Amino acid sequence: MDRRTLLAALAATAPLMLAHAEEGKEGHKAMGNAHGHTALIESASHCIAISELCVDHCLDMMAHGDNSMVSCMRTANSVIAVCTALRTLASQNAPATKSLAKVAAQVCEDCRKECDKHPEMAPCVACGKSCSDCAKACTTA
Repeated sequence: MDRRTLLAALAATAPLMLAHAEEGKEGHKAMGNAHGHTALIESASHCIAISELCVDHCLDMMAHGDNSMVSCMRTANSVIAVCTALRTLASQNAPATKSLAKVAAQVCEDCRKECDKHPEMAPCVACGKSCSDCAKACTTA
């Protein structure tokens, strides 16, 4: 299985894994649904996976001499970093979750704008959509 297939499979199954984890928490009613951050956790997880596919696409393009994807790769890498931190904080109901969600919304919006410059490339379109969705989830956190 190649890296892209693995990442796509993980992105597709992340919501199922979260749902299964929630079923196991029935005895822990005080925790509820990931402290009310389930949508944020799912959105950040999806955004991480899709951004990783975008970075892989950018690296492939750059390996073939096309350096036009450098900015796209940098913004996608920023999304991976901030959304990974956001997912961790949200899952732990950390006090800084809302503050980081504001930063993540901006980082995701910057990435979406960069991805919009490449409408002919499916990974960029998917990354832009995922970033847009995550930015919306961040503003409601």
